[in-house]
Order: sequence, then structure tokens, then C-alpha cells
Amino acid sequence: MGSLCSSYITNISSSSTSNESLSPSFESSKYLQLKHFHYLSTLGEGSFGKVILVRRKSNERLYAIKLINTDRLIDLRKREYAMFERQVLVEFQNPFIVKLHHIFESSGKLCFVLDFMQGGNLGFHLKKHNRFSNRVVAFFAAEVIVALEILHKKEFIYRDLKPENILLDIDGHIKLADFNLSTTIEDLNDTICGSPEYAAPEVLNGEIQGIELDFWGFGVLLYHMLQGTTPFRANSYFDICKNILLSKYSFTSNFDKNAIDLISKLLVANPKERLTNHMAIKNHKFFADIDWASVEARNLESPIKLRVKNPLDLKYFPKKKYPTMTFSAQNELDVNQNDQSSYSQFSDFSYNSEIN
Repeated sequence: MGSLCSSYITNISSSSTSNESLSPSFESSKYLQLKHFHYLSTLGEGSFGKVILVRRKSNERLYAIKLINTDRLIDLRKREYAMFERQVLVEFQNPFIVKLHHIFESSGKLCFVLDFMQGGNLGFHLKKHNRFSNRVVAFFAAEVIVALEILHKKEFIYRDLKPENILLDIDGHIKLADFNLSTTIEDLNDTICGSPEYAAPEVLNGEIQGIELDFWGFGVLLYHMLQGTTPFRANSYFDICKNILLSKYSFTSNFDKNAIDLISKLLVANPKERLTNHMAIKNHKFFADIDWASVEARNLESPIKLRVKNPLDLKYFPKKKYPTMTFSAQNELDVNQNDQSSYSQFSDFSYNSEIN
């Protein structure tokens, strides 16, 4: 955390103002706790923890909070992944990337406070429609390639492109999320990561991975959106990997010649021979009807019309029952008294967009 933030926290702690009465703009992430939010719903769950919908008590705004169990972060690799997600979200304040507002530790959870994306994820809509038309695919693929280009220009590799990580705002525009598998080009490694059906051959072979990895994922995404299934689908993890390594996939009548040509240039097993040029992709005939200046300005109208009844309408999220959660001041006090080292262990994660 920068020196400005450090001095800001020092001034707050030396003030006679209580933590509870701090104004929203003056409230440091050091003092934020789950008790400062009303729990509304659980949006999803994964191996990392869960994502919940909350309303902040001080300003009544809705947020999504990604909760990561801090006991998972004892593993240095998992801590590294979480720290890298922080780095990406802090560095890229961009409309194509989900906005981070705060990070704080509370009740044994590392809490990433993010914009609530009421449109759900692209995977939800793909399942609902079974597959998308060329026009719809061109729109979403155009926004995705612009988002990837933003990352690649600063030598970041996404590494986990899939429909579930592509969130939609209420206007139907995309934002990339879930950066815990991302890395920089200078930190290239041979780690197996990401979703099996989107895994590139170099990942399965344990080879050094570069930005070529994201272009493979982009090719799989194009196929997935047009066909409704992934190109290397199979009944077992072993067979999926086998199909990927053998480049065993085929096209159906759902693909026109331009889609086939672009996907075939992206799903090339040898990363050195794969299409990895953003401008060449933008100039491809598949995107002939796309106005790229309008894409970058987010001025194109989304082909998916999202209609919600109110700000709490969760119609674009899976209807799955999760246990409810309660945040109480007493619970927070109990945790803090029992684990005085909690904040110091995770203070390097702390972030407040209103200060930093």
C-alpha cells in the first residue's frame, strides 16, 4: 500500500473518531469488516470460497464480495494466485475489467469487494440460448479480444478464459473477472491451470506458457459460442486431454467459412504457429461488420437484452440454494480478539479505491 494510504490510516487511528462513524470516503479498508455490509444472497461458490451479494450500510450500494478462506492462503502458491488477482484488479481500472473497490480481511475471510454484475456470466446465457448466432458471437468476441489486448499490452496473461469468467453488466457489455490464475510474461511458468476443456496443448505438455495461451482460449470460446459445446468435449478428463493433444475436433453446419478459418488459425497446437496478432484478428472477415472504435467505446448495442424488475433481481444467476450468512459486530469482535495476528498476516492485500 502506498505512503499516502499509510499516512491516511495513521491519521485515522490517531483520531478520536470511532471506526463505526467513519464516512464512506474516509473509511479505510483496514477498518472495513463484514459487519459493515448486509448479506443479501450467495451468487456462486467454488474451490476458492464463494461470491456473495451485499449492501453496504454506509451508502446503500450493492456490491459482490468474493470471499476467500484465509486458511487456504497458507499454501504459498494459492497466496500468490490471490495476490496476483489483486495486482491485476488494482492495475487495470478499465471498463472491460470488473472494478475492485476494497480488499480487507474479516472473520477468517479475505474479502474482495467488486462491482455487482447483474447480468450474470456469459455461460449462463449460452446455456439458456443453447448457442449464439454469428452476429451475437461477433459482438461478444469483439469485446473479449479488446479486453485481452488491454491485458497483453501490459504483458499480462489471462490464462482462464471461459464463459463463466466473462461477466455482463446490465447493458449486456462484458467485463473479465476471476484473475487468480493470471500472470505476467516475465513470470512465465509451466503450471497446469485453467479449465480442462479450454486448456491449451502447451499447458497439458507442461511447457512454458505465453500470451499464445489466451489466443487458444479465444478460439475455444468462439467455437463454444457458435456450437454450444466445446470443441474437445468428451466423457472423461483423459479423453478431453487426448482430443486436445491430437487436435481432434470438427465443424458442423453451425459454422460459416469465416468462422472456420478464424478458429482453425487459433486452435493450432504449436503456439509459435498460432494466430496471436490482435490486429489480424480484428481485420478478419469474421468481424467484417464490427466497428472497432465503437467496441472500444462500448457504444455498440448488445444483442442480448437484459430486463430486470429491480436492482436485486437475480434472474440471470443459477437458481441454487445456498446457506444464508449473517454478519454481526459480536462475531467480528470475537474473531479479532482470538486472532490478533490476522490483520498483519494479510495487510499486504489491503486496498481501498477511494484512497489508493
